[in-house]
Amino acid sequence: MKLFSLVTLIGLSVLPCSAAESTGLWIGSVILDRVSEITPSNDTISQTPTPVADPMAIRIIIFVDDDGNASLLKWATLMNYQTTPGDSSDLSEIIIIDTDDFYESGVIGYTSDGNRLIGRRFETVFYDWSDDGEFELTGTVGSDDLTGTFQLPATHASNPFYHRYHNMHQDGREITRTVTISNLGDVSENEFNLFDQLSGDYEEVINGLANDDAGSSVTTNSIIIQGEITLVRVSEASSLGLPN
Repeated sequence: MKLFSLVTLIGLSVLPCSAAESTGLWIGSVILDRVSEITPSNDTISQTPTPVADPMAIRIIIFVDDDGNASLLKWATLMNYQTTPGDSSDLSEIIIIDTDDFYESGVIGYTSDGNRLIGRRFETVFYDWSDDGEFELTGTVGSDDLTGTFQLPATHASNPFYHRYHNMHQDGREITRTVTISNLGDVSENEFNLFDQLSGDYEEVINGLANDDAGSSVTTNSIIIQGEITLVRVSEASSLGLPN
């Protein structure tokens, strides 16, 4: 996907190019263009993903700290923070992932909306887990693959097999997802020298979606999706939440 199309897709303003460090908030798109298929002859799932007719784009939000450690986020809001409450001359940019932080002293809006200051919120519906906040990945940006496994409990509100008010769907299935982001490399400038970008490969192994009533192994019933990931940096804030 061309990067100008990516920026249009995710709908945001991006930072101009700066130092090559990866610290900050990254918003991007995963273009899923390969998926493993069910084999009709024996109802198993091939572990070799094949190209799809129509790729699907999903939004992804990643925060990277000063050491290159990365975390997946469900949502994030950019705000400003006044070191001295009431003094707008000393502002720092912060990334909020806890709604309680909005009400703390010194937190003010990030951008103007007419006569008021508001935050800039980013959100994705494709990632969810049982806890709030961030999900830390293993590995460091630029050196290793980023990987992590998280679960969506059987009775979680986002679980597609669970419906609280439907008497036939009171028992969902636990869904386990293992995400691997590889070949990100170093931060680079995009082709128009407008903003910082990271790009690489994306793979996800999902267990719990395929029917395993016949007692097949977990591996046999794993669905694998693959594609390419492109990220653009929207903030260089080096931590999540309020300043220490």
